[in-house]
Amino acid sequence: MAKTITQKILVKNSKPETLYNMFLNAKHHSAITGGEAKISAKEGATFSVYDGYAVGRNLQLIKDKLIVQSWFAADWNEPDLDSTLILLFPEFRDFSEFEKKRIK
Repeated sequence: MAKTITQKILVKNSKPETLYNMFLNAKHHSAITGGEAKISAKEGATFSVYDGYAVGRNLQLIKDKLIVQSWFAADWNEPDLDSTLILLFPEFRDFSEFEKKRIK
């Protein structure tokens, strides 16, 4: 049975487009995580992050608003299903609050 983990993350002084690029720009992703990232903002594209620890595919992208990805980690067992990550970025105020859902 699938388990859903939902987090609401508050980031001060960050616009949705900054957060969106943090996840989908390889240079920004690598700088923030400290691990190599091969990722792009193309729907359907595959990616590898955290020095190859996690691999996946961009399932749905709405620029600066939504990221939906399917991914699998290196230490998971072969019969494990991919995890689905949903990142939703609402409109900017004095802060950005985004919702992160992981379905495993």
